[in-house]
Amino acid sequence: RTQVDLGQIRKDLPRTFAEHSEVHRAAADIEAVLVDYSILDPAIGYCQGMNCIAAVVVTRLRPDMVASKARFAGFVDKVRGLWMAEFPLLHLGASAFEAMFATHLSDLCGFFKLRGLSEEMLATGILAGEWLSLFSRWMPFPRLWAVFEFVEGEGFAGIVALTLAVLEAHQRAVLEAADFTALFAVLKDLRWQPRQPTPAKLIARAEELVPAAREALQQAESWETNSSRTQVSMSITRSGSRVVHISSEVEVVTMTESKGALISAARGVHNACETIYETINDTMFASKPLCRSPLGEIRSIRVRSGKLPICGCRQAPSDDDEGDEGGA
Repeated sequence: RTQVDLGQIRKDLPRTFAEHSEVHRAAADIEAVLVDYSILDPAIGYCQGMNCIAAVVVTRLRPDMVASKARFAGFVDKVRGLWMAEFPLLHLGASAFEAMFATHLSDLCGFFKLRGLSEEMLATGILAGEWLSLFSRWMPFPRLWAVFEFVEGEGFAGIVALTLAVLEAHQRAVLEAADFTALFAVLKDLRWQPRQPTPAKLIARAEELVPAAREALQQAESWETNSSRTQVSMSITRSGSRVVHISSEVEVVTMTESKGALISAARGVHNACETIYETINDTMFASKPLCRSPLGEIRSIRVRSGKLPICGCRQAPSDDDEGDEGGA
């Protein structure tokens, strides 16, 4: 297992905060922290997303590797369910977040539904990546140490609370999204928004939300135990060290008479999902016979989902990735 983990770690590190030279310089130390934890806890090992957290810890605490390994291991242990098989804490958190979102950010919650962003799509396509990688796409890298310390102290309730605080801080920009594609694109990279809340303000707001987050998590756990409410479904799982999509297909339905508009709509959806492999070619191939169909205005395209970068790591195609289902 360690050899498998090491191979995935070495694939992930070059694309971990690649725009920050201090992370590149610390790559060997980050690898050492990840490998050490993989050996220490073989049941969890290494999972994509951990690379982002280790990068935050190591670049902050270098050259103290003892402290780096201890703080990283302690952090992962506190929210261990995030990386266990089937991601039990993600399921729990998604249900707790759904309840809090409807209560604390009702306007934004309604806007997401209006734009076609379902609870499952939000949980799988957005929140999973941010939680597994400690908000690597929602917060500028220099501010992630404050996030680490906050979650280190508050545990998973801190993650749920911080999710709401970040969305609240960026609510104006998010509400400007004209359609589903624009909304998904904004949510994928909130760290690039020009107006960023200060870490102190963000953490202070998250601290206010922690009690409600703890209550929501307890309620979600009760739902799960009593089966009195359906949990938010998530179409991702672990495959070794990788985060992969369970479903290998995505269906896009649009209404248009125009072949060009159909292909453009398909491209927009795939770009929004950041599908970076063969899907555009697949879509264009699939669209040709559909566009010649005389069956009316409804046009349906079914394509492979390709590989989706769940945890903030952009991956170039490689020979050994062929044939896999969608992955992070």
